[in-house]
This record gives sequence, C-alpha cells and structure tokens, in this order.
Amino acid sequence: MFKYVATSLQDTARLGAAIAKTIRQNRVFLLYGGLGFGKTTLVQAVAREMGIKDKVQSPTFNILKTYHHGAYHLCHIDAYRLEDHEEDLGFAEIVEKNTTFVEWPEFLKMNEVDQNLIVTIKINKIGEVREFLVDSLDQDFLKELEQNVHALS
Repeated sequence: MFKYVATSLQDTARLGAAIAKTIRQNRVFLLYGGLGFGKTTLVQAVAREMGIKDKVQSPTFNILKTYHHGAYHLCHIDAYRLEDHEEDLGFAEIVEKNTTFVEWPEFLKMNEVDQNLIVTIKINKIGEVREFLVDSLDQDFLKELEQNVHALS
C-alpha cells in the first residue's frame, strides 16, 4: 500500500500526474471516498497529464464518459446512481479498451475484471487534508507510482 497526503489541489494534481506516468496498460482505478473528497479532481489531473484537453467532469447523470488523446483512452464512470441497478453494464468490455476510473465502485458489478489490473484508492478527508491510500496486487505498479510521486515533488 502507498500512502499519499495532499494538503492542496496542487498536491492532488501531483498524484494524478504520477498515476498517469505509471500507467502502462489499461487499468481500473476504484475511487472510494465521500462527496467532495477529491475523486473527480484526481481524474482531472490524470487526464491533464495524459494530454486530454476536454473538460473532465464527474459523469453523474451520464454514468460514463470517455476521453481520447493519441494512444490514451480514459473512461470515467460515476456509479452513484447505480446503487439499485442489477444488470451488467458491460464493464469488462469497457476495461479492455480504456484506462478506467470508477467513482462509487461499490455500486457496480465487476465480476469479470482481472484483479491484477485493479488499483484501489481510498480517500480520507480531514478538514482540507486528504489522505490517499493506493493499493494493488501489482506491487511493481505501486513501487513505480511512489517513485514517480517523489520525482515530481
């Protein structure tokens, strides 16, 4: 597990940039945290580092939005409105073609996703300080992420 403490939007952007630099294949980032904890801000920072020029917003009403820049394909899902949803939305197919960030993943079925591709980010908020706890079965990803964060500091 990698722990990162952000005391400003710039700190959150630094983590997002480090995540973007660490992505080598399509991954699934599960973002856990309450309203206003910085989930969308983190996705915006990743997209910016990937060179995506579109305005990235939480797709609360659309449920998902995809962005492209060159070889980068980013899918941003907000599953908050799927709490009582029972059908499979084809999540496995989305993951095959995109680096995917999921807000409120507890409301989404992910039965067929390779667990080695999943990165879990739990966000705790204490006042204006945010603590990002990043975990994955892929320990090499976590080591490289930590190195990239330090290189950007």
